[in-house]
Amino acid sequence: MDHMMPEMDGIEATAEIRKLGRKYESLPIIALTANAVQGAKGMFLANGLNDFISKPIDTHELNGILVKWLPREKVELCREADDAEDGETEPTGGEPKSDFLNSLGKIGEVNKEIGLSRVANSEDMYRSMLELFYKNMLPECGKMSEFLRDNNTQGFSILVHAMKSSLSTIGAMKLSQTASELETASKNSELDYCLEVFPDFNEKLVSLHKQLEIVFPSENDTSGKKAGDIDHLRENVQKAIAAADDFDSDAGFEAIHNLLDYDFGEPNNTLLKNAARAFKEFDCVSAAENLKKISL
Repeated sequence: MDHMMPEMDGIEATAEIRKLGRKYESLPIIALTANAVQGAKGMFLANGLNDFISKPIDTHELNGILVKWLPREKVELCREADDAEDGETEPTGGEPKSDFLNSLGKIGEVNKEIGLSRVANSEDMYRSMLELFYKNMLPECGKMSEFLRDNNTQGFSILVHAMKSSLSTIGAMKLSQTASELETASKNSELDYCLEVFPDFNEKLVSLHKQLEIVFPSENDTSGKKAGDIDHLRENVQKAIAAADDFDSDAGFEAIHNLLDYDFGEPNNTLLKNAARAFKEFDCVSAAENLKKISL
């Protein structure tokens, strides 16, 4: 919330929502924050929020929060979820992506066991989360550098806070700790410290991005990919479009994410990647727009 609304924190936003009255007076609002100090939950509850969950997110805790606050008619408990909790996990589709984990294991900065634990050991979810981080990290590094060049410690603090959380989520704990120290310094307007420490931190992020290129090759690189079956493409794209029309991002992503392992030629490959990214960002409108442009 802080990243989206830098001029208003979560407590202030909640106060504004409550002022709208009617259904907004009882609308469940959950604090999602890295501020896990003792007494934080009580502070949020005293200021009109309903519950609290700290980052990095534990998926089991998140599921419990959602079940607690969602309307009962919106909650459907699946057998697959029960099996996952019992340790009887299965791949969500296709062959297990052991090559992904093997490649990731060669990157010293990332602890894949910690990253997997954030998503209940779902390899597909971890891969998707890490890929999104990979695509965004260089632009974010550029923005942080720009803020420091402008002596804007407030703007830098917002971005380095988000970077800290992302690094912790993927399992890059040492880098996350450095980001945390930079966040503290920037909040205290310690510009000299930030200017001294950030260049090395930025260099390590760029190095991490370079290493992740092995895991996530160029979007236009189709070498090693098998030619995709057009009937399989047509069937799953139609399912994904239907899911987008229902604003069901999970079902839409599930329908097409295995298609990314095959070569359907350009521009279909790029349109599929754009649609998958849109689903992961809960943008069903953009996902549908890309899917409808695919040549079937």
